Amino acid sequence: MTTFKDRLTILMKGEKPYAWTQKVGIEKGLFQYYWQKGRIPSCKNLLKIQQYSGCSLDWLVTGNSVDMSRVSEEDMMLDKPLKGRNKALWEKLSKHFRAITPKLKYIYAEG
Repeated sequence: MTTFKDRLTILMKGEKPYAWTQKVGIEKGLFQYYWQKGRIPSCKNLLKIQQYSGCSLDWLVTGNSVDMSRVSEEDMMLDKPLKGRNKALWEKLSKHFRAITPKLKYIYAEG
């Protein structure tokens, strides 16, 4: 099992920690706390790391990844169709989710 620091190291791809931190937008002192103490950042800073790196929050926090083989197209659908002017939005989102489900499964399978 990897530590939070191990996962950060993977995300930095050989870049110096404080240079990477500056690009992500996290204060140097806070990053030092995460890096040296192995602490998990606040939600705000986890989101900054996730948005910068593109990793999943689940993996970033726990080291586990989503088992996309257990996700079906139906799981990616909205529970109920929206009514009125939101119906077109619902149809668009449903089509989008059907299209991305295989891509997400592939991405997570590749790890």
